[in-house]
Amino acid sequence: MELIQKNAVSRSVLDERVGCANGPALVAELRKKGLDIPCKMFPVTDRDGKKTKVGIYWASESDKLKIAELLNGEA
Repeated sequence: MELIQKNAVSRSVLDERVGCANGPALVAELRKKGLDIPCKMFPVTDRDGKKTKVGIYWASESDKLKIAELLNGEA
């Protein structure tokens, strides 16, 4: 639901909201089921001052339709 209720979510928000420790693995499983779940990587500096990247995920319009169908038991 998080991906259709918000425009985009970070991996940490996804992990927190769905109760998992590996959001990218969850996204990979959703992609295997036919969802797109695009991701854009952005450079950030972590709390230790090291450069890294953070991924922002979102549901495409076709994903939102598929998710709604799944939630309504139509798939």
